[in-house]
Amino acid sequence: MNKSLLENRPLASVVLVLAVVISIFGIGGGKLSSIGKKAEAYFAENIMGDITVREAAAGTFLDATKQSVGGTDAYSAVEKAVAQLEKADGASEIYKANVQLTSAVELLYGEYCAKNGEPKTGSVEQEQLSELRSRDAIISHSTQEYNDLARDAEEKMSGFPASLIASVTGSKVTQFA
Repeated sequence: MNKSLLENRPLASVVLVLAVVISIFGIGGGKLSSIGKKAEAYFAENIMGDITVREAAAGTFLDATKQSVGGTDAYSAVEKAVAQLEKADGASEIYKANVQLTSAVELLYGEYCAKNGEPKTGSVEQEQLSELRSRDAIISHSTQEYNDLARDAEEKMSGFPASLIASVTGSKVTQFA
């Protein structure tokens, strides 16, 4: 009794269930991924470039202040913050490392000024500090929009079955503030 594939109800049921599951996870996973990618794209386009410029400015600021305050705790804090920023992975970690960099640079700048007075306008120290602060202000303005996009994605990924699909497909977005 050889049944054809169309006449074999148990096999047809299994194939149907598999097709439905694959459709749900395939299409649903794709939709959830695109929701998360919107926030990731915003981060890449509006925040990451400024963070990269801040990282470079911090390196130049370190070079410019090394002779005067190199070897101090504040100087080491900036070095550590730059290293942390370089190894940070994902928007949330990068943002946290950037916040640490801001604190460390301000501490080093205070120490530099205590020892040398305010840097002259147009000096490397002043220019790099200006760049660091300017880019930080730009990032601060972009933070709310990113968080709104990330929050929207988190909300859409939190209900059932979206949370199950998101966990299986690895779709995830994290707010940073």
